[in-house]
Amino acid sequence: MFSTLDISTSGLRAERIRLNLIANNIANANSTRDAFGNRHAYQRKLAVFEATGAGVDVPEIVESDEAPRLAYEPGHPDALRFTDFFKLDAAGNPTRERRNEYAALDEQAFNRLVDSRIGYVEYPNVDPVREMADAMLASRAYEANAAVMNVTKTMIAQSLRIIA
Repeated sequence: MFSTLDISTSGLRAERIRLNLIANNIANANSTRDAFGNRHAYQRKLAVFEATGAGVDVPEIVESDEAPRLAYEPGHPDALRFTDFFKLDAAGNPTRERRNEYAALDEQAFNRLVDSRIGYVEYPNVDPVREMADAMLASRAYEANAAVMNVTKTMIAQSLRIIA
């Protein structure tokens, strides 16, 4: 019976981590800058669950590999500019050399990419509706684990009464 408590406890812990990540995702749904003030859209974070001998564990937290959501807002301070696609010199001025992530593109593909991104703001890949649905599922799983723990505790208490 105590192994049941261990399994439920691990489930509670894993779902708590999942709910915290979901809350963090929702809180950053419109964040276009990182903690240091640099322009970088927040990446949705997900908990990786792994079955263990005594329940479930969260061995790692990963960032979603989905692309950021683009919105055309040329007046926004974080909108992409032409200079964002080129390396900067020591003084912070753009050079004619492309940034490393665009080096493999041929000239035509690079120009199409630049033309299609100028004036767009990269918003996080967080969908609040999906996050709320995930929160409901995590909450229900948390409640189910709590119910299993309560039933197990009741069974243990009744077993002790029978013995006594």
